[in-house]
Amino acid sequence: MEPQKLALLALIVVGAVCLGALLLSNK
Repeated sequence: MEPQKLALLALIVVGAVCLGALLLSNK
């Protein structure tokens, strides 16, 4: 895997976790 794809994947994972935390804290 290229480092670029790995960085993009990490960014998506971090974004999803942040979004999930925000949704959970809002309820």
